[in-house]
Amino acid sequence: MHDQLQFFGSCSSQWERVGYVQLPQGVAYIVLTSRDQASYQKDLGALEKVLKTLVYVEPKSEVASGQEFAHPADKFVPDKLHEYGLYYEQKENAEDDKRWFQISTLATDQYPNGPQGFKDAAGYWADIGEWKKARESFEKAHQLNPKSVGTLIGLGQISAEMKDFVSARKYYEDALKLEPNGQYAQNAKEALRKLKKK
Repeated sequence: MHDQLQFFGSCSSQWERVGYVQLPQGVAYIVLTSRDQASYQKDLGALEKVLKTLVYVEPKSEVASGQEFAHPADKFVPDKLHEYGLYYEQKENAEDDKRWFQISTLATDQYPNGPQGFKDAAGYWADIGEWKKARESFEKAHQLNPKSVGTLIGLGQISAEMKDFVSARKYYEDALKLEPNGQYAQNAKEALRKLKKK
């Protein structure tokens, strides 16, 4: 049968449940959104029925191949996982932080070529002071997308926390080379000023 992973979310005063169904070359993402608890309870069975009865049908033509289905899923699902992860991260409590980490881990497991899950995982590790794990996750994101200025800034911040000031300077300088006037430029310049005093 297919694997399915589910978690609860309550966003914008709506009741939501999200289901994920593993397919041969992707993940199906199904959301139940209800305006209140009563509707949620009433409709929940329908979502569960869909998840239990969903069947993958092999495409008959090359045009409708599984690869074409998987390609938009590779972008869409990680982006949605990131949105859900942020919702929990912004609650700023230990229980929801764990949910945030579970969501980022789901993203890295299912989409190991996408950097966002690794960046989210790095943010979780940094929040709990696990600098080595945070740096490893940011480094993985950096390998997958070397031109991400946000990842370079993250690596600079983590390196500074680890007292590796040489690496921190390099990451901030690389970020400024990529975007001398971008959204992170001021942060990078300020960080480099502080690092000169070290």
